[in-house]
Amino acid sequence: MKKAVCAIARDESIYITEWIAHNILIGFDTIIIYDNGSVDGMSEMISMLSKKIDIKHILWPTTDGASPQLSAYNDCLKKFKSDFEFIAFIDIDEFLYPKNLNITSYLNEVPTDIAAIAINQLTFGSANHDHYFDDYVTRRFNKCSTFDYSERLWFKSIVNPAKVNSFVSAHKVSISSGKYVYSDFSEVEFDERYNGATKSIISDEIQVNHYILKSKQEFFETKMKRGGVCAVDAQDRAQRYNTEFFEYRNQLINRETFTYPDSYYSEMDKIMLDLKLAVQNTQ
Repeated sequence: MKKAVCAIARDESIYITEWIAHNILIGFDTIIIYDNGSVDGMSEMISMLSKKIDIKHILWPTTDGASPQLSAYNDCLKKFKSDFEFIAFIDIDEFLYPKNLNITSYLNEVPTDIAAIAINQLTFGSANHDHYFDDYVTRRFNKCSTFDYSERLWFKSIVNPAKVNSFVSAHKVSISSGKYVYSDFSEVEFDERYNGATKSIISDEIQVNHYILKSKQEFFETKMKRGGVCAVDAQDRAQRYNTEFFEYRNQLINRETFTYPDSYYSEMDKIMLDLKLAVQNTQ
């Protein structure tokens, strides 16, 4: 059966094509994007790209009393329950990174009794970039946290939708049958203080590369303005997001465990050109 990746996005026109291209390169058959009221041209771009590749573009406005992300994820589980063997649920600033850059070969090894896989993350910093410049996200930001940093315990899930009931957070699902496992297929141990963290970090075969900050300009113009549960207002957030906040995600550089090879970018160039031509041909 086919394998899909699902995300909910809003106003990600600068980044969406690279994210789609990456997921095509590593082997996903279908891209599922829930569009949460974009007004920056992202919706039109996805619609044009869907004429070239298999993208399920679903308009998903915010409704009172419901989390857009959780409601989208649960709709995806219900809508595509019988269509895909596995669906990965991640964000647009997250890139699944199987170490052989082949998600199909990884998922083909999953035992049949597994319902969900918790994929631990590695968080990337600004790489000391203050401003946006035009290059791949994965190449611009090549500095990350230390490998024992506590954020690495957080995970995203790849699930067999036939064995899953619903999402209980953006990270974690409740399962109807089978096992919840780490990425090495051993039974997962959750940190019960959180609805999205594990007790151990397992990432030898695959991880989520989380480009949580990007440049300072991009961070402060986008993510910081959206707010956060720990901050009272914009001034409070500005005080929290100081130099130290960026530096502890800028500790390591060019480690083999997350450096993309030159062959990856050669393939990305080809896919991106193909997608660009597809957009131009539909205008």
